[in-house]
Amino acid sequence: MCMLWSWYLADDTQFYIIGAIILIIAVRHFNFAAGVLTIFMVSSWATTAYIAFSNNHMPNADDPFALFDKIYDKPWTRLGPYLVGMCLGWILFKTNCKIKMSKIFDDVILGTSCIIVCAGFSNFTFFRGSCCHYA
Repeated sequence: MCMLWSWYLADDTQFYIIGAIILIIAVRHFNFAAGVLTIFMVSSWATTAYIAFSNNHMPNADDPFALFDKIYDKPWTRLGPYLVGMCLGWILFKTNCKIKMSKIFDDVILGTSCIIVCAGFSNFTFFRGSCCHYA
């Protein structure tokens, strides 16, 4: 492949077509479109998990692109993140970009951020030679 980023153009084109079809259906049959979107999302996550587990994938610093061709650049594993963005775009469109967040929501965001930071630091235990390596 002469242009290393060109794989994403094919994925993005497919996602745009799928997303447009789902949004057109959602205008008249919202529940059906939400069901199809949920099926696509769950199947994307399940496919990614299956590929990772069946190949005994363990992320590490030595070879970060170990399963690039099997996981990262395939459309069936990249569809989930695209659909999450599409859902957020739909919510912003329906609320006219005026989302009011409560104190509870702020606490959830703070808690989620703390969990993500802790999970990020715990990933250092997977790397060889890390100061946090446990026996």
